[in-house]
Amino acid sequence: MIVIRALATPFIIAAVLLCCCGPAAEIAFPPTMVGDPIELSGGYSLGTILLGGLKLYEPSYVLEGDTTVKYPIVVDQAVVRIGWNEDFILAERHPLGHWIGDKPDSDHPAWYIVVVSTGEVHSSYSYDAFLHLREEFGIPDTIEMRDAREVYSAD
Repeated sequence: MIVIRALATPFIIAAVLLCCCGPAAEIAFPPTMVGDPIELSGGYSLGTILLGGLKLYEPSYVLEGDTTVKYPIVVDQAVVRIGWNEDFILAERHPLGHWIGDKPDSDHPAWYIVVVSTGEVHSSYSYDAFLHLREEFGIPDTIEMRDAREVYSAD
């Protein structure tokens, strides 16, 4: 019996760590929004889940017969810089791993443009392509890209 317990203990510890800290954590423990998301424009909002990075969400909704507010993700974690006006939302994202304590990967940034009126999302993996799209859409230079953490914590 002692041998079985000694062999089982590492497997139990590994299973608990994987469910609490890895990609399976969202299945074992559904994401919980931390505080209220910060509304930007047109119902789009900036928010975060427990132990996660900032995300850009579409306008929220509640399904009939349910009381849970749903926040569909437009730009996954971690949004590091964001700018907006009533027509456009611009975001810079540095991917974040699935493990607790992972830091945003600034070596692989991506940029997003959300057209608020239509819900269209345009993404680019090069800054030059982002600037080209920005010019193509006539997005004014007056939209300032701000540190997303400062925007989120300012409210």
